[in-house]
Amino acid sequence: MADPGPSGNASTTTAPSAPPPITPGSSSPATTPNSSTSPSDNTPPPRAKALDVSAAKPGQIVLTWKLVHPSDIAAVFVRRRPAGHCPTAPAKTRVTPRVGTLVGPLDPRTRQVDTTEHDTTSYCYAVFTLDVAGNWASPVTHLARNKGDTIRPAAVTGLTGKVGQGGAVRLAWTNPPDAAHDVVVRGPGVTCPQFPADGTRVGTRRLREAQVDSAGPSTGTSCYGVFAFDAAGNRSLIETVPVAPAPAPASPAPVTAAPAPSESGSSGSSLGDIVGIIGGGAIVLAGLAYATLRVLRREWEWHARTGYGVRDLMSVDVRDYDRTALVIPAIIGLCIAGAAVILFLSL
Repeated sequence: MADPGPSGNASTTTAPSAPPPITPGSSSPATTPNSSTSPSDNTPPPRAKALDVSAAKPGQIVLTWKLVHPSDIAAVFVRRRPAGHCPTAPAKTRVTPRVGTLVGPLDPRTRQVDTTEHDTTSYCYAVFTLDVAGNWASPVTHLARNKGDTIRPAAVTGLTGKVGQGGAVRLAWTNPPDAAHDVVVRGPGVTCPQFPADGTRVGTRRLREAQVDSAGPSTGTSCYGVFAFDAAGNRSLIETVPVAPAPAPASPAPVTAAPAPSESGSSGSSLGDIVGIIGGGAIVLAGLAYATLRVLRREWEWHARTGYGVRDLMSVDVRDYDRTALVIPAIIGLCIAGAAVILFLSL
């Protein structure tokens, strides 16, 4: 790998290959790469100093150090291992086969950005310096852990809930820009959920901006909550909306037929009108009954006195006939007239 410069961009400079390290303070039995006739160099180079490791942002750990006598340094090894197991050698040997992960190139640099680390994982970083003879100094180590993204996303906005056909609840909202997935929860009864574990989960953990709950409220109001999560697992504040069941359709009011208007413009008959009609009819019937009985009585009396039958009535001199019978037509007429007047006034 090439070394990222101060801006994080990788350098294209190719570092010289360092001889296999032996032990601190030793050199390879051969001569150095730069000279085939120079005597063996067993003096290790100066250690790096002022090692600083920081988590600049999620997904990156930045290491900086200083080199003493940079002209004596041919290569710098940066290795990492999980925390508690610091690298003890820059390269594998029979004594130290596990040297960890090599980070960056081997050129004599003073800065390295590790973009292959895993957030929330603790590492032990070690910086080794090597000279041209292959001697390496004891490492400078540092424990580091990138907390990653700890900033919660914004809450969803515009949350609405409506009861659709069949009683299903249709929810809709707008996600924040950094949302990776959503969690929809239906609270117990009218209580709104405060955490994802409250109530009943609706749907799966995925990124969407709408959800249908077919098991929505049927007899009472339910409160729904929507949480947004970012890629780092940070949870937003909840946005809630209460949803009431659809009201039952109202029963149609009974239709009462309007009474037909009478010829005089009246909208209908009242109780007084009915009483008047019945009274008038009773008077008429009483008058007719009285007149009939009167006629029958007078006829019977005339028959008993004269001996004539009903068939002889037309041939008998009726001048001596009881004149009171002439009042009968007058009584009948008065009865009919009175009934007509009462009926007229009752309309």
